[in-house]
Amino acid sequence: MKHILGDSHFLFTPENPAVPPVHGQSPSIEDVSKFLHDNGEAAEIVEGHYGKPERSILVKNPKNVAGLHQMAKDFGQESAIFSQGGNHQMHFYNGPQAGAVITGKGTNFQKEKPTDNYTTVHTEEGPIHFQHNFDFGKSEELKKV
Repeated sequence: MKHILGDSHFLFTPENPAVPPVHGQSPSIEDVSKFLHDNGEAAEIVEGHYGKPERSILVKNPKNVAGLHQMAKDFGQESAIFSQGGNHQMHFYNGPQAGAVITGKGTNFQKEKPTDNYTTVHTEEGPIHFQHNFDFGKSEELKKV
């Protein structure tokens, strides 16, 4: 199932910022997805639930990871996820955990929709819901990206 996410991926949203965006109002998720496509990224809008329904952008096999981190930070997001080879990093940019990164390993894929903390990818076989495993008890200082 990991093929539906690519060998690596970046997951973030320009919606519901934790702090005001650097450049005023954030663009729409559709505009961000189009911008990423126009710049060679394999980006798609996905749905999920993290305490409440949320739309995000999934970038498969990202070419400009540093640029994506900066974009998420500039959009005022609390955090974003970068995953490579089944190893995950949740980077915190804004809010009380700013400067921290939480790591994890492995992903759970399910056909049945979980109650919370999941993202849904639409495939030819139907929707697949995934949840990355994170060690929230272990936090490291955010390294410069």
